[in-house]
Amino acid sequence: IDEQWQGELLARAIADEQHRQKLINALTSFVRDNNFAGICVDFEEPPTDAQANLLTFMQELHATFAAKGLLVSQAVPFDDPDWNYKAYAAANDYLILMAYDQHWTGSDAGPVAAQDWFEQKLISRMHELDAAKTIIALGNYGYNWNDATKNVDEVTFQEALISARESNTAATFDTATRNPYFEYDEDDQSHHKVWFLDAVTAYNQMRAASGYKPAGFG
Repeated sequence: IDEQWQGELLARAIADEQHRQKLINALTSFVRDNNFAGICVDFEEPPTDAQANLLTFMQELHATFAAKGLLVSQAVPFDDPDWNYKAYAAANDYLILMAYDQHWTGSDAGPVAAQDWFEQKLISRMHELDAAKTIIALGNYGYNWNDATKNVDEVTFQEALISARESNTAATFDTATRNPYFEYDEDDQSHHKVWFLDAVTAYNQMRAASGYKPAGFG
């Protein structure tokens, strides 16, 4: 199944007060029925013109949950000018920064989260945010770029290592980006480039971010 984010469906679900309250009521019932402490909202790729409604939705959701003693957190992209980070932080108990996808399925091959990129973007975000209410989410996956088909597959850490072993190659630690990668050729003449994240990248990123004393890592 080719699963894709449906940004327009999200836009309709938060387009007006009636739709927002319907979704908020459903989420409230779900959380309370399961005795959860709260909820983490992760709406991927909302249309730019839905940003205002999304912020209003988060503000209304947070007000409803706070009145019931429930927590609200939200996962947001690490660096996207469409997102008002200060406003979203105010509408949540915790903001979760998705500190990855420097390169992704829609880009050329490259590091998933180069160390210098991570540190520069983190500085920008922490100028705006309260570290005590900020959780930094680290990646543990990668992407496999196929030069022949132009396809890009998301791969787990384990899948990346299996691909390296099966292609008789080994991952190399790129000293410039501090991300591991490898390349290999297949019988169909296709050339692959694989970049991924691992325990070393997680350690380096946590060490760089620890000075801010964030609420935690994810």
